[in-house]
Amino acid sequence: MIRSIMLRRIVVATAIIAAPAYAMLHPRLVAAVPAVNSTASVAPTMLRLTFQEALEPAMSRITMVDSARRAVALGAVVADAADPKTLVATLKAPVGQGRYTVNWQAAGADGHPMRGSYTFTVAASHAH
Repeated sequence: MIRSIMLRRIVVATAIIAAPAYAMLHPRLVAAVPAVNSTASVAPTMLRLTFQEALEPAMSRITMVDSARRAVALGAVVADAADPKTLVATLKAPVGQGRYTVNWQAAGADGHPMRGSYTFTVAASHAH
Protein backbone atom coordinates (compact mmCIF):
# COMPACT_ATOMS: atom_id res chain seq x y z
CA MET A 1 0.00 0.00 0.00
CA ILE A 2 2.75 2.45 0.95
CA ARG A 3 4.71 1.48 -2.19
CA SER A 4 1.62 2.17 -4.29
CA ILE A 5 1.16 5.61 -2.73
CA MET A 6 4.84 6.45 -3.19
CA LEU A 7 4.76 5.29 -6.81
CA ARG A 8 1.70 7.46 -7.51
CA ARG A 9 3.42 10.47 -5.94
CA ILE A 10 6.53 9.91 -8.06
CA VAL A 11 4.45 9.61 -11.24
CA VAL A 12 2.47 12.77 -10.42
CA ALA A 13 5.61 14.73 -9.53
CA THR A 14 7.32 13.63 -12.74
CA ALA A 15 4.28 14.66 -14.80
CA ILE A 16 4.15 18.07 -13.13
CA ILE A 17 7.83 18.67 -13.78
CA ALA A 18 7.86 17.28 -17.34
CA ALA A 19 4.64 18.89 -18.65
CA PRO A 20 5.97 22.46 -18.93
CA ALA A 21 9.20 21.25 -20.55
CA TYR A 22 7.24 19.16 -23.08
CA ALA A 23 4.95 22.10 -23.89
CA MET A 24 7.98 24.32 -24.53
CA LEU A 25 9.15 21.93 -27.27
CA HIS A 26 6.24 22.87 -29.52
CA PRO A 27 5.71 26.08 -31.48
CA ARG A 28 3.52 28.67 -29.77
CA LEU A 29 2.31 31.79 -31.56
CA VAL A 30 3.71 34.87 -29.80
CA ALA A 31 2.97 37.66 -32.31
CA ALA A 32 1.09 38.19 -35.54
CA VAL A 33 0.56 40.88 -38.18
CA PRO A 34 -2.29 41.64 -38.42
CA ALA A 35 -2.50 41.17 -34.67
CA VAL A 36 -4.76 38.62 -32.99
CA ASN A 37 -8.31 40.01 -32.54
CA SER A 38 -7.27 43.36 -34.01
CA THR A 39 -9.09 45.76 -36.29
CA ALA A 40 -6.93 46.95 -39.16
CA SER A 41 -7.61 50.33 -40.73
CA VAL A 42 -5.69 49.19 -43.82
CA ALA A 43 -6.16 45.80 -45.47
CA PRO A 44 -3.05 43.63 -45.02
CA THR A 45 -0.91 42.60 -47.96
CA MET A 46 0.83 39.83 -46.03
CA LEU A 47 0.55 37.73 -42.89
CA ARG A 48 3.49 37.47 -40.45
CA LEU A 49 3.25 34.90 -37.68
CA THR A 50 6.04 34.74 -35.11
CA PHE A 51 6.52 31.76 -32.81
CA GLN A 52 8.68 31.22 -29.73
CA GLU A 53 11.04 28.86 -31.56
CA ALA A 54 12.58 28.30 -34.98
CA LEU A 55 10.30 26.44 -37.38
CA GLU A 56 10.48 23.79 -40.08
CA PRO A 57 8.87 25.73 -42.98
CA ALA A 58 8.25 22.57 -45.04
CA MET A 59 5.97 21.29 -42.26
CA SER A 60 4.25 24.63 -41.60
CA ARG A 61 1.15 26.13 -43.24
CA ILE A 62 -0.98 29.26 -43.13
CA THR A 63 -4.47 29.57 -44.59
CA MET A 64 -6.98 32.40 -44.36
CA VAL A 65 -10.76 32.48 -44.81
CA ASP A 66 -13.31 35.27 -44.84
CA SER A 67 -16.46 35.41 -42.70
CA ALA A 68 -18.29 33.19 -45.23
CA ARG A 69 -15.45 30.62 -44.86
CA ARG A 70 -14.25 31.28 -48.43
CA ALA A 71 -10.51 30.77 -48.86
CA VAL A 72 -8.35 33.84 -49.38
CA ALA A 73 -5.57 33.12 -51.89
CA LEU A 74 -2.11 33.27 -50.33
CA GLY A 75 1.33 32.89 -51.83
CA ALA A 76 3.80 30.32 -50.56
CA VAL A 77 4.44 30.23 -46.83
CA VAL A 78 8.11 30.95 -46.19
CA ALA A 79 10.33 31.51 -43.20
CA ASP A 80 11.50 35.09 -42.76
CA ALA A 81 15.15 35.15 -43.88
CA ALA A 82 16.07 37.37 -40.92
CA ASP A 83 14.04 35.45 -38.32
CA PRO A 84 13.55 31.64 -38.54
CA LYS A 85 10.81 31.95 -35.89
CA THR A 86 8.60 33.91 -38.31
CA LEU A 87 6.43 32.60 -41.15
CA VAL A 88 5.32 34.97 -43.91
CA ALA A 89 2.57 34.57 -46.51
CA THR A 90 1.65 37.25 -49.06
CA LEU A 91 -1.99 37.80 -50.00
CA LYS A 92 -2.41 37.28 -53.76
CA ALA A 93 -5.18 39.90 -54.01
CA PRO A 94 -6.50 42.73 -51.85
CA VAL A 95 -9.22 41.86 -49.35
CA GLY A 96 -12.25 43.94 -48.49
CA GLN A 97 -13.86 44.93 -45.25
CA GLY A 98 -14.83 42.11 -42.95
CA ARG A 99 -13.68 39.56 -40.45
CA TYR A 100 -11.00 37.04 -41.38
CA THR A 101 -9.69 33.89 -39.74
CA VAL A 102 -6.05 32.86 -40.02
CA ASN A 103 -5.39 29.14 -39.49
CA TRP A 104 -1.84 27.99 -38.92
CA GLN A 105 0.13 24.82 -38.53
CA ALA A 106 3.73 25.07 -37.39
CA ALA A 107 6.33 22.44 -36.63
CA GLY A 108 9.50 22.99 -34.66
CA ALA A 109 12.70 20.98 -34.47
CA ASP A 110 10.91 17.94 -33.04
CA GLY A 111 8.72 17.76 -36.17
CA HIS A 112 5.46 17.67 -34.19
CA PRO A 113 2.97 20.09 -35.77
CA MET A 114 0.89 22.39 -33.59
CA ARG A 115 -2.22 24.13 -34.89
CA GLY A 116 -4.11 27.25 -34.03
CA SER A 117 -6.15 30.08 -35.43
CA TYR A 118 -7.04 33.68 -34.77
CA THR A 119 -9.28 36.36 -36.22
CA PHE A 120 -8.86 39.97 -37.24
CA THR A 121 -11.14 42.54 -38.86
CA VAL A 122 -10.48 44.88 -41.78
CA ALA A 123 -12.27 48.21 -41.41
CA ALA A 124 -11.00 49.61 -44.73
CA SER A 125 -11.62 48.09 -48.12
CA HIS A 126 -8.28 48.59 -49.92
CA ALA A 127 -4.61 48.14 -49.11
CA HIS A 128 -2.52 51.31 -49.17
